[in-house]
Amino acid sequence: MRGKRTSISRTQIDLVLVSARYEPETKRLIFARGFARRGQVWTDIKLFDRASLVEGLKMGQKIATGRSSTVVGDFEILSPVHLGSEGQLLAGGRSEHASDDLELPIL
Repeated sequence: MRGKRTSISRTQIDLVLVSARYEPETKRLIFARGFARRGQVWTDIKLFDRASLVEGLKMGQKIATGRSSTVVGDFEILSPVHLGSEGQLLAGGRSEHASDDLELPIL
């Protein structure tokens, strides 16, 4: 999935996260910036807190990390987001730590 481009017309992704902010001590996600799919369009950039992301994953939302493409409405998908065994938010592989790791640029 890394490097794959997605557009709103053929995407199966509900939310694309582009940057994140973590708590300094615990390395848990405070919030992330991203774009949500609303029918045939993406929203403007929005903030998503950790609780809403976890709830979305539990409800079956497809969330991925990515970055904007040169074409408006397209994203370069970097990695799918999933919940780790200890409830941490992870992008891509597994983490040996109990902290969140979305492999995104820091806000």
